[in-house]
Amino acid sequence: MTPWPSWYRPPGTFAPLAKIVFATSLYFGIHPYTLCGPSRKRAYAWPRQLAMHIARTTTTKSTPLIATALGLKDHSTVVYGAREAEIRVKIDEEWARHDRAIRNIIWGRG
Repeated sequence: MTPWPSWYRPPGTFAPLAKIVFATSLYFGIHPYTLCGPSRKRAYAWPRQLAMHIARTTTTKSTPLIATALGLKDHSTVVYGAREAEIRVKIDEEWARHDRAIRNIIWGRG
C-alpha cells in the first residue's frame, strides 16, 4: 500500500511538454520549430500527433496548454490528434515502435 492516493504521482514522474517536443523532433529528425509549425505535411503532422498522444498520456496538462506548446490554435486539434495517434499506435506496429522509442528518449532509457 502506498502512502498517497492512486491518482497521485510523486514529483519527477511527469514529462515536461518541452521535453516531449524535443524528443519527438529528435527521433524523427525534424526541427522543433517545424514540429510545432503550421505545416500539414504528413512528415510533420503525424509526428506532431504522436507528440500530442504522448503529452496526453504522460502529463496532467490540459489540452489547451498542450495545444499552445505545440503551436496549435485550438485544443480540439489536440483531442483529435491524440485520438488518431492512439488508434495508429494500437493497430500499426511501426508506430508502436515509434511511440516506445520516443518514450525511452524522454525517460532517458535510449
